[in-house]
Amino acid sequence: MAWGFGNNNSLDLLELFHGFADDVLKNIRKPITSKHTHVFTCVDYMLPTLDDDEREAYGFFHSGRDGDYYTVAKYEEDGTSNRKTRVTRDMHSTRDSFYYLKVPKGAGKKRAYLVLQRAEGQGIKDMVARLFQDYMNKVIGHRDFRVVFLNLVPDKVFTSMMEHGKFKQLTLVKHGIPKNIESLRNQEERIPIEDGTIKTIYQANNLGSSWKEWGLQKFGATRESKPSKQPKRVVVELTGRQEEYDEVSMLVELDGKEKTFHLSSTSRTQPDMDVSKNVELDGNGHLRTDHLLTQSRELVADVTLEITPDDGIAG
Repeated sequence: MAWGFGNNNSLDLLELFHGFADDVLKNIRKPITSKHTHVFTCVDYMLPTLDDDEREAYGFFHSGRDGDYYTVAKYEEDGTSNRKTRVTRDMHSTRDSFYYLKVPKGAGKKRAYLVLQRAEGQGIKDMVARLFQDYMNKVIGHRDFRVVFLNLVPDKVFTSMMEHGKFKQLTLVKHGIPKNIESLRNQEERIPIEDGTIKTIYQANNLGSSWKEWGLQKFGATRESKPSKQPKRVVVELTGRQEEYDEVSMLVELDGKEKTFHLSSTSRTQPDMDVSKNVELDGNGHLRTDHLLTQSRELVADVTLEITPDDGIAG
């Protein structure tokens, strides 16, 4: 994620975010959206933790919303009964959500990497961004503070899904179309972006091993190029002819879960991934914090190389 502090270089993002977590522990937030009333606080069985030496902060948010439907299943010896229950305005369907913030040493105090645990069916990223923005503007008093989240996904997620899953769709997009059909036939120059889009889609239940090999090579080559703050055109060669595209994306499926990876605008790739096999429960039925820390640190280490020092405040 990226954070803006204006010209104030004395602020430390690590301490500020830890202060935010401590504040929501003491003061439950109940923001209202168009459809739901949300509840947001921190769990009381583990206080927000700050490790200034390692430049990291972590803990558990506790969040949820009203109006959700969920299934209550009761299993008896003679069968199973299921029923749908609606959480009303005075009830909230809440879940714990681990957070981990890393502010790298030697990178200033404005760049940070944030890992958030997301319960199935409940997003938390937008809620954290909204409430931290409010905390900085209204509680701390920095009215010019702005927060922006940038999606980052470790390369190994794409590699694993491509190698062990199904490559289902390759989409190539060019902005702008020829003025007329004659121009298209003569391959004349394109007209401006607002006048049309050319989209080429290669789609199948599984495009096959040769497509996978091509996709892995293309993804790797794109990642090796110098990172850019702006979406960059991607050169694609499929039939012995190289062409530039404004958007290139690959849809991959693994174990029933589909994810689209964008090569031109990498921040559009959704950052969620399943690491549940690597995290166990403790004796109280809570997710083990040491396992969550290990996973978070590994994820940050994987994506750190994608951010260069001259990118400014980003993470």
